[in-house]
Amino acid sequence: MIKGIQGLLSRHIDLWKNNSFSLRVLLHFGFLAVVILLTYYAVDYTATYSSGNIVPDLLLDHIQRQDVGLIFFQGSFIFVLSLLGLAILIPESIPFGLATTALFFLVRAGFLTLTHLSAPYIDSYSYINYDNQIPKMIFSMTSGNDLFFSGHTGFPFILALIFWNYKYLRYYLLLCSFIAGVAVIAGHLHYSIDVFSAFFISYGIFIISKRFFKKELAFFDQGKPSDQNKITIS
Repeated sequence: MIKGIQGLLSRHIDLWKNNSFSLRVLLHFGFLAVVILLTYYAVDYTATYSSGNIVPDLLLDHIQRQDVGLIFFQGSFIFVLSLLGLAILIPESIPFGLATTALFFLVRAGFLTLTHLSAPYIDSYSYINYDNQIPKMIFSMTSGNDLFFSGHTGFPFILALIFWNYKYLRYYLLLCSFIAGVAVIAGHLHYSIDVFSAFFISYGIFIISKRFFKKELAFFDQGKPSDQNKITIS
């Protein structure tokens, strides 16, 4: 175990001493910060100026709403903590992970400004119990009308694509995506099209990210495991 920790520390030291690695982490961290700001304004625009009508949904019309606050909020918080663990355990993934995450939310912010629908129920968020569960700053990043496409579903899925070579991590991220998709439909927080489309859009973003961030991907490839059972995504 001690040797494993020493090896991990050595990897971190070697990577952070690499100017190209450090610069790309800093660059994409800034990219992500800008995208978070753009997402805030996209959510505000969608909620304030462009929310449209409520439309029928084949699934939601036949499913009774459930309180999914535990999964939606505490589950999301635990998921974010697990991502910090990934950055520590697999430091080679940081530049490509940051770049792909920023691209993912940039694309989603663009879709939000184009899709003018109200949530399946006007009181979708008031129906679940979120009091004292998340900071107001985090809740300000969503309004209930920021629907297309589901970030709770798509983000774990695109991370599963990124970490596909890590078998058990892949399973964990795919499970998170599945649970999130079921939860937002059960809670009537998204239309079913928001959830199902998230898988296809996320895959497309992943392919674009591989094309645009080749040097970041090269750093990540250095730390990927050699697995005879791995599935190659081209």
